[in-house]
Amino acid sequence: MIRKTTGSKSAPAAPSRRSSASTQPKAATKSQATAFKRDELSTGRGGALRANAQKYLGAQIGVSSPRPPPPQRTSEIAIAQAKALFVKTPGTTGAIGGAVTDFRAVTDKSLSVEAQAQLEKNKALEQKAVAALSKADQQRYTDVQTKLVDPTAKLAMQTMLLEGRLPGEKDLRDGKTLLQQLDGLSKQKFAPELAGADQILEQTVKEVFIPAAIGQGVKNTCGATSAGAALAVENPAEYVRLIAGLASPEGTVVMANGDSLVREPGTLSADPAGVDRSVTQRLFGPAAMEYANGSLDYDNERDISMILVGGMTAGMEEHLLEGLLNRDFTSRFDPLDPKGLAEQAIEAIDSGESPVAVTMGWPNILKNHILMIDRVERTDEGTFVVVRNPWGQEERLPYDTFKEHLNGVVIPTEQVVPPSGNWA
Repeated sequence: MIRKTTGSKSAPAAPSRRSSASTQPKAATKSQATAFKRDELSTGRGGALRANAQKYLGAQIGVSSPRPPPPQRTSEIAIAQAKALFVKTPGTTGAIGGAVTDFRAVTDKSLSVEAQAQLEKNKALEQKAVAALSKADQQRYTDVQTKLVDPTAKLAMQTMLLEGRLPGEKDLRDGKTLLQQLDGLSKQKFAPELAGADQILEQTVKEVFIPAAIGQGVKNTCGATSAGAALAVENPAEYVRLIAGLASPEGTVVMANGDSLVREPGTLSADPAGVDRSVTQRLFGPAAMEYANGSLDYDNERDISMILVGGMTAGMEEHLLEGLLNRDFTSRFDPLDPKGLAEQAIEAIDSGESPVAVTMGWPNILKNHILMIDRVERTDEGTFVVVRNPWGQEERLPYDTFKEHLNGVVIPTEQVVPPSGNWA
């Protein structure tokens, strides 16, 4: 502190022996700086306290240092945020004790504002990714995005681009990429009487973005829906090709194995209230049920197959997967050997074979339920089997729970070595 003087201005006062030779304020100690920061936070007097800190304590508490720049937005951040937006309720518990991740239905547009915000944040990343495409694919991408109205669908399309999933693998019959098939779907003519035709492109984009979000609604089409979701995982371009064919004026499309998939009567009209499925699943589910039934009939209005029984068997799921993927599958239904079934399913997954379907007893529907194995997780807590439930969910089942409820499997033939048992 500088002492005040009185009297004549011509003779400055001599410095006190107790004073320092310097008139500068002392540097703050570490404890002073810590106390100052705590006081600033607790009182909320940020502006005044920062000014005092600059004057008396200096840079030792860091108040004059510039703030670090915000982290650069990367494709990894953008992809993670987009996928998180499509998760509805993570961590709930399912009917047989598994941890459930529930995805938003593809018809859900409630998060359009947040989706639009993410789209804007990702513009620079999007422009860079588009520039890496061929000129023809750049135009296709722009054309599809222009046709999409729902921001959540736009975000799904943008995220697939950032993931490197576009232009994508070619379909199983026409040799067109996922981007080519989506571009074709955006420009094709639909059946004139098709209710919800304006939603087909948006819902298809979201379904190939997150196939686990595909849901059967309240219909008994778990096998058909599971097979469709599996196709969207294995070859999304092929999935789009089939949806386009079913929505066309002709309502028929040739599958990978050469058989025809035909639109079912009554599926052009909107579902009654409460059925809760997308227009894409209204077209695909019944058509797939009819094909899986073979010589039997599926009634969409009454939701009945096999004359009086709903749903389908493991053998029917085998037939459907063979038609969709043009590959050989083998099914086995044996409630007396759940351990053997579980071992076969896990061995197939570990060998890289997919898709692997399972039939399981499901208490809250009082009948068998067909699901697809997504992956097997081995942790310090044990082994878990993650299945795609065609209710728009993933379910993480402890291995013992999975085994306990298992009664059938459908596995690619090239992996299977049949043990003794009842093979369909």
